Amino acid sequence: MVSYNPNLVTKMDIVRDLAKKSKLTHTVARSVLNNLLEIIERNLKKEKRLQIIGFGSFYTKQKPARTAINPNTRKPIQVPEKKLVKFAPGKALREAVNKK
Repeated sequence: MVSYNPNLVTKMDIVRDLAKKSKLTHTVARSVLNNLLEIIERNLKKEKRLQIIGFGSFYTKQKPARTAINPNTRKPIQVPEKKLVKFAPGKALREAVNKK
């Protein structure tokens, strides 16, 4: 059983909205969204910054390797370095979200 969360927008919700607003079929809208997401992913893997003026920027940040403590054994463990995906909202998006 799937519970409905009114504060959650799913990929399918975006596809429906995109199809309606752009007068596209759901198949075409889903393809457009999937292609956009693939382009974002491919460029982030290349460590490129994606900037959409007025919306924001997607970028990666390198997190260095570190030593942590295993909470169960209390022994130190090595955590390898990894890339984090970050998003910085643009000015127009920040203003739109905070507009009352």
